[in-house]
Amino acid sequence: MPLFSTIKSLEEVLPPCSNFQIYFSNEEDKFGDDRRVDFAYMPDLAIERPRNVSVRLKGQHGKYVMVQLYFAAKWMLVSEVTFVSGEGRYEVLDSLWHTGQS
Repeated sequence: MPLFSTIKSLEEVLPPCSNFQIYFSNEEDKFGDDRRVDFAYMPDLAIERPRNVSVRLKGQHGKYVMVQLYFAAKWMLVSEVTFVSGEGRYEVLDSLWHTGQS
């Protein structure tokens, strides 16, 4: 299922965590390392609350987006991911996420 109805040029992502990879594609199931954004932020071991993270995407474009989240704890709460483009903000909710684990 495409994330966007048309190809979008994205400027920023506001993820719910600080360690992830994002892949972009204009075709379904055609994700490659050449269109990947990696992000790893210094862990905060003192505060257990989530913190806001903003990552610049520098015009990455795609109709399909795959996000891989990495964490060091047993649980991860994902509420939403927001993508920002010149056209507006796009919030992705839990109905689009698939973890592959039970």
